[in-house]
Amino acid sequence: MFADRINKENIQNLIDSLKRLNFPEYKVEIESTEKQKYPFFKWEQQRKKDIEKFKKEIINSDLFVNLKNNFGEDIDEDKIMVIDHEE
Repeated sequence: MFADRINKENIQNLIDSLKRLNFPEYKVEIESTEKQKYPFFKWEQQRKKDIEKFKKEIINSDLFVNLKNNFGEDIDEDKIMVIDHEE
């Protein structure tokens, strides 16, 4: 039996569903030939790029440079956390 989106985490749900439908108990194995690319995969990758671009814009902003140069603030790229509201 072949089914999309079945993985090791939800395999028990498939087995339970088969039992409820009066199918005999089957041994179910997961075999993946390639990583599934969902429609949102491209969007997700683009979103990560956009967030990194935004982070670089913040680092190069006048406010950031002013805090660093004129007020001696020790702020580096590692201390800036951009949180994606979609996650």
